[in-house]
Amino acid sequence: MANPDDTQMPDANDSSGLLDDTRSEIVAGDRPKGSTLRQRHQLNINESVDDYADLFRNLQLRPELYERFSDGVLKVVRQKNIKELQRGTDASIRHLSSLVLRGYRTIVWKEGSKWLLEDSELDEDEERLLQGKDNER
Repeated sequence: MANPDDTQMPDANDSSGLLDDTRSEIVAGDRPKGSTLRQRHQLNINESVDDYADLFRNLQLRPELYERFSDGVLKVVRQKNIKELQRGTDASIRHLSSLVLRGYRTIVWKEGSKWLLEDSELDEDEERLLQGKDNER
């Protein structure tokens, strides 16, 4: 039996590698890489980036980056938290939403971010989203 210290389990709440998930490159013994395992266990969901266009627009993301955000944040959070997603309780949905917003804050919400729409691209009466704490509503 392999020593549990030989492999590291990634923290499902860690958003540090959302776009560049280097943990998928970890090989433990003769077992397949993490990315191969994820591909085998991926949910068969027929969806497109267009399904999330309203959400992405509400987050004030640039349309040309919708797919990258979907692949780098939404799908990663979903795959790392499949049990939570399947549970489907209010608490699990709030938790998953918090993880998506953490990914948004980590990757997108930076000074001079190229991910966000320019002020001139916002609707006439639309205000720029302001960064707050997770528990603020």
